[in-house]
Amino acid sequence: MCAVCKHFCGSATDAGIRCLANGIAGGLSLSGFVLVPCCHHKSRYSEYCGREFLAEWDMDSEGDFAALRLIAAWAVSGITLKRNDNCRSSDGCESEQSVDERPSDGTTV
Repeated sequence: MCAVCKHFCGSATDAGIRCLANGIAGGLSLSGFVLVPCCHHKSRYSEYCGREFLAEWDMDSEGDFAALRLIAAWAVSGITLKRNDNCRSSDGCESEQSVDERPSDGTTV
């Protein structure tokens, strides 16, 4: 048997991993699995199954996890910042393009 878990939004990915691990522990014969996570910004620290790994990197609090969620959301948003000549911090910087202004890659939602 092969498990395919598509569009696992937020903490559903962690729930899917726990479900598969529990199934295997209970005798489920699984040849493999594919998890397709999305919406990382909706993940919850209390449901995240990799807390021990994060603790090894001193990221063991809700605040640390919130920072990771922010980074994950920013990294895939497609919005970049451009700096003007007077920009020394976030003051004076402006978004290069809004989400609605991004060029289409030919896909539709």
